[in-house]
Amino acid sequence: MEKTAKDRKASVRSAKNKKAIKKPKYIFEFLKYGAICLVITLGAAWFMLNKKLDVINNDYENEYLSRRGEVEKTITELMLYTEDNSRYINCLNKLEMNMYDLAASGGSGMAEVWIKGEKVLETPRGVVAFVGYNEGKRDSNGRLNPNQTEYYFLEEETFLSPVLDKYPLSVSGSYNHDAFASYFGKKDRSGEEKYVYEIGLVMINRETHRFIPETVNVYLQGSAEFVETIYCSTSVPEGFERVPDDKISCAMFGYVPKEGTDLELTQSRKWSFRDNVQSDANEPSYCELRYSGFQKQSLSGMLPYETAVFLVSAVIIGLLAGLVISVIPYNKKKGIWEAYEYRKKTTEAMAHDLKTPLATISAYAESMEDSSPEQKAEYAEKICDNVSEMNRMVDNILNFSKSENTSRSLTKKEVDIGNLVNASVSKFSGLFDRKQIRTEVTCKEECVLTTDELLLRQAIENLISNCARYATDSSEVEISVSGKKISFRNQTTEKFDDVESLKKPFVKGDGARGENGTGLGLSIADNNLSLLGYRLELHAENGWFEALVILG
Repeated sequence: MEKTAKDRKASVRSAKNKKAIKKPKYIFEFLKYGAICLVITLGAAWFMLNKKLDVINNDYENEYLSRRGEVEKTITELMLYTEDNSRYINCLNKLEMNMYDLAASGGSGMAEVWIKGEKVLETPRGVVAFVGYNEGKRDSNGRLNPNQTEYYFLEEETFLSPVLDKYPLSVSGSYNHDAFASYFGKKDRSGEEKYVYEIGLVMINRETHRFIPETVNVYLQGSAEFVETIYCSTSVPEGFERVPDDKISCAMFGYVPKEGTDLELTQSRKWSFRDNVQSDANEPSYCELRYSGFQKQSLSGMLPYETAVFLVSAVIIGLLAGLVISVIPYNKKKGIWEAYEYRKKTTEAMAHDLKTPLATISAYAESMEDSSPEQKAEYAEKICDNVSEMNRMVDNILNFSKSENTSRSLTKKEVDIGNLVNASVSKFSGLFDRKQIRTEVTCKEECVLTTDELLLRQAIENLISNCARYATDSSEVEISVSGKKISFRNQTTEKFDDVESLKKPFVKGDGARGENGTGLGLSIADNNLSLLGYRLELHAENGWFEALVILG
């Protein structure tokens, strides 16, 4: 009993695990595989974007380290002079310039310089401008000695108001190195027109190392196309003097936002006043550089448009790939479902066709008990007729099953098609005579084929049998044989919505419903002819039904 109960439980579980075969829907397959493809393409796009961002960040980091090195080098140089030395103030201004370069180097590098415990410099904010002024002689190439260059910073941002109000500086993120007037590289990513400035005439204060611009030249960013010259100041304030423009060795403009860049200065480097080297001791340092360290850029900040293009492209490619790939599992499931439906309909059709003669046999058998000897003889004959009909149905089903075997071997020999057709017509002469159907066989030319005679004979007999069974009484059947085709035509009153569907198994025309037969004749003929390399075509028009066997 215990074993039986286990078997019963296993049977129940097996039944539950069996999934009903349902007609597949393409949309479900597309949603499934489309989602998988989207994940893959979006993942690939995200990986490629981050690889590109890594390259950009590495370049910026190298630039940042280089600029920070310049700051540290200038601090080391600054320590060579005392505050009353004329080179000290110039070196301090050079350091301020280097600190601005550090902020503009791609890492939002905020920094402060402390000397003897007091902050003397920090990264500039807002619009930053400085010029290099050099009174030295030029060499044969027209270049000034950079070691003799003094740096002057903008006195106040308001002196640039005439320019800023008309041509705003390009700003991107927390810095904008591209805004230097001496740099005409890529255009701004937004595609809008942006501008860069170049200082023309200046007035300088030698004591404070500050300058006031007299003229500013405006250019289009990315093309160096000149726009116009704007006059910023005409009077010379006290303490300032005009200098010739040929003494200006460099003139640069940029922007560091006043807000949003207050990063925590977590790193520092100290220099000892005594030995002018980096100090590891805890003694008070002469000079200290406090800085924020390199800040990596994000995709949205550095590659906003590339990111959008990559992700949209990934979505499109993913959906297209999903459309294509989902066809494969859909067709596979569809094939399984069609095979299941075909088997189901075939079983139902066989059961239906066999049920009719079985019911007739049962009725006659029940009636024989109380019938007369003459009636018993009649009923026995009827029973035998129905048994014969059932045998014929079973034979047709077996023949149809054989015809579906596409791997069966063929036995080929030369066959005279005219003789084969005439012999097949003679086989059904009794049926033609009972329905008073006239037959006419026309052989337009001698036709001898090397083929499997058994399969071809079976196909031709089924087509002739179809003519004999379903042709209108007292009508005519026309059969024509040529080297390229065999035509079977019979008159009919039946209308066909889809005549090609008659080649499907167990399909009958409306006028043939209720007739004896399985509806397999045309299916067997079509399968046999396909195995032989021929083709069966069906046509119905103007009261005629035609079956064409295309031989070549």
